[in-house]
Amino acid sequence: MVTAVLVAAATTTILMTSGRAAATEEAVLRTVDQQGTRTLVIQSTGDSPLLATQLVDTIATIPLVETVVGFGPVRDVTAAALPDGTRVGARLAYGVIGNVQATPRTPNEATVQLAWLSMQASRTLGLPPGAGTIRIIDGPEYTVAGVVTPPDYLQSFEPLVVIPTPADPHGKASLSTIVILAKSPEDVAFLGKTVAPLLSELPDENVSLSSSERLATLRQAIGGELTKQARVIVLAVLAISTAISLVIVWGFVLGRRKDLGRRRALGATRATIIALVVGQVALTAALASTMGALFCTATLSMLNTQIPRPSYVMAVVVGLTATAALAASVPATYAANRDPLHELRVP
Repeated sequence: MVTAVLVAAATTTILMTSGRAAATEEAVLRTVDQQGTRTLVIQSTGDSPLLATQLVDTIATIPLVETVVGFGPVRDVTAAALPDGTRVGARLAYGVIGNVQATPRTPNEATVQLAWLSMQASRTLGLPPGAGTIRIIDGPEYTVAGVVTPPDYLQSFEPLVVIPTPADPHGKASLSTIVILAKSPEDVAFLGKTVAPLLSELPDENVSLSSSERLATLRQAIGGELTKQARVIVLAVLAISTAISLVIVWGFVLGRRKDLGRRRALGATRATIIALVVGQVALTAALASTMGALFCTATLSMLNTQIPRPSYVMAVVVGLTATAALAASVPATYAANRDPLHELRVP
């Protein structure tokens, strides 16, 4: 009973402290990530596009790149049926945008006038989601092929209207912006140094490369500090609970010396005695830590605060159960190696 209370209290302590800290860390890092901690942007500032689709293909082969997409200059569009309606900026696109492959894969696809609209763009233009027709001002019409869901790093492009474009004919540039997403914030600085030489043939005054390196550094600092604090709390609680569990189980073993001695005298092996003691403690710890985790999760939910991930909660339950079992193995081994006849003579 005492072991169960101890393990349940330890579980609650860890989840209420380091668990909440871990959940808060994830929330903070998600907020920072929404600002684009993994992005680099190549921007052409001239009167005409200077960036070729071949550059997008080259950057996509860099191992540190998760995805890359190129955009052409912005052109205003309206719903074809409402030429005087609300205007939204449309962009030629080359690459992958969320759920949309913005690169025609066959010559036939390249000749089809299709566009993809985000939900926000459809609402702004007064069109049903994924349907309708748009017209570029003083330009051609495009059939809406579906809904594009912009990922977090492209939220600044909303309302988003993209028109897939094929590779540049004869190498003629058609893109004005290239957005690169690194695989991790830590890769941003090195990726910037890798991409910069690819722009060496373009005029410096008309092409810029910006990155989220400062945000990535901030993210690392926040994550490192919060993780460090949470680790200290977990290790402290585990150390205290291990020490107390050791004392409690030792007292339990001493109180059952006659019973354990009788089992040994009747033929129980040392391994059986160890398994009996450790198994009983492990089962008690598993049930107690599970109850503590459920209580803590319910409490945090009612308080409307950050709740640790299920994997974190499960790790705490398994960790405390293993710690209690490990602590029990010492007195269990002691009991298994005692002389059974001597133990039976103990009053």
